[in-house]
Amino acid sequence: MFFDIAPLKYASWDEYQTGVTQVLAGYKSGKCTVNDDAQIHKMGDAYWVTATIAYELVQKSGKREMGNFRWTAIFEKHEGKWLIVHEHVSEPLT
Repeated sequence: MFFDIAPLKYASWDEYQTGVTQVLAGYKSGKCTVNDDAQIHKMGDAYWVTATIAYELVQKSGKREMGNFRWTAIFEKHEGKWLIVHEHVSEPLT
């Protein structure tokens, strides 16, 4: 199961790819910048990170959307590569 901007959830990777492609079709660019509050924590063989992220999205119409969201991710090493095994993103309502 996958979650993203819209809809509430996707039941498969194919469904996710199709849905996100449709949601992002109205945008021509996007930029995300990690703010200065990023923290990295070690927990056993894993690391978890927290930060706020500033974003700027530009729609194909030229309209800009700007804001900040919260980001949390858990990294684990698998076969020599660090992978995100869980991630959460949320945006404040106000």
